[in-house]
Order: sequence, then C-alpha cells, then structure tokens
Amino acid sequence: VSQSRYPAQGFTSEAQAKNLQFLTKSFNLTAIQANNFNVSLDNLAEKMDIPITQLSTDFTNASKVLAAVGGTASDLSRNFANLANISKTTGLSVDRILAITGKFDTFDEAAKSVGSLNAMLGGPYLSTLEMVEETDPSKRFKLLTDSVMDAAGSFDELSYYQKKAIASAMGLADVTELAAVMSGRVDLIEDPFANLTSDEIIKKKEEMKEFSIFYRDWE
Repeated sequence: VSQSRYPAQGFTSEAQAKNLQFLTKSFNLTAIQANNFNVSLDNLAEKMDIPITQLSTDFTNASKVLAAVGGTASDLSRNFANLANISKTTGLSVDRILAITGKFDTFDEAAKSVGSLNAMLGGPYLSTLEMVEETDPSKRFKLLTDSVMDAAGSFDELSYYQKKAIASAMGLADVTELAAVMSGRVDLIEDPFANLTSDEIIKKKEEMKEFSIFYRDWE
C-alpha cells in the first residue's frame, strides 16, 4: 500500500480508538488484537477500493447491530464485510441496508411485510419466521432480495404499479431503491479479510502509524 493513500483517505486516530473500545468491550479482544482488526479493516478498504474513511464510518455506524448479532471476531469481520459488499454492489448506504433489514426484527412487522410481499410476488417466497430468526443483516438482505428477483425477474419486467407496491412492501424509500436492490445478485463473502502474515501486519501498522498517534499510544 502506498503511504500517499493515508492523508487523503486517513484512518483517523479517533476512528481507531472507537474501534478499539468497541472491540475490547463487546468482543473481548485485547488491545493488540483490536489493532490487528484495524489493520484488517484497512486491508479490506484497499481490496474493495473503498476509502478507509468511508469504511471506518460505516463500521462505527453498524457496530451496535453487529454487536447484537454477536459471534466471534471472525464473524464480526465477515458480517461487516458482507454489509460493505452489499453497499458497494447496490449503491445503498450501510445505514439504509440496516434500516431495511431492521424492519424484520419484530414478528408483527416482519409478518406484515412478508405477507404483503408474498401476495405481490404470487407465492410463499419468504418466511416470516426465517426472516425474524436470521439476525445477520447481510443474510437477511440476501433472503429478501433473492426472493424478489426469483419471483419478479428483472426490474424492467415489472409494471409501474408492481414496482411501487414491491418497494413499499420491502420497506424501501422509493422505486429508485428497488432498482438498486434488483441491479444484480448479492454475493456474500466467505473470507473477507486476507490472512496477512506477521510481516504484512507490521508493515501496514508502520504505514498507518505515520499518519496517526494511535499506535504510539497502544503499542
């Protein structure tokens, strides 16, 4: 990674410190493990060609939901990487994806949405129980979008009123968001973070350290 990317797309000390507090408190990581997670997050930004400022902000915004989902630090990294990938694929912000999938947290609201969608799609494409039980927002989003695409085909095949009705049933803001959702199949990432060697981790830490006092405080 060239060092020139950091001044323009800096992983700020504040963002790194927030991550450390979140990771040590919610996932019981040590400070060193949390620092390594920050390095992996920077590596993900490079792999996905997303500014680290945007990715770190998205991670902060998603942290409460991801903490509730729980699991290990590896689960956390995979779940967040999937959210970032969905965001890049559809053009929807991570906040919007969380808002859409969050509507299925309660059984009553999920049943209403699933019932409306199944009626629009003409069959039992979605299960209320499955949507409520699946707490990972990226997997929930994939269940939702795959069912629509399996039943409805492409966005262009839908009529004007079908587009509006499906967008409403999915909890989308408008038809434009439906077009984004149906722009392509969403793939979930199996191994989002590259397995960096110890030398690669040290090198990345040194690159990040030049533009941040954070590592001077914690190493």
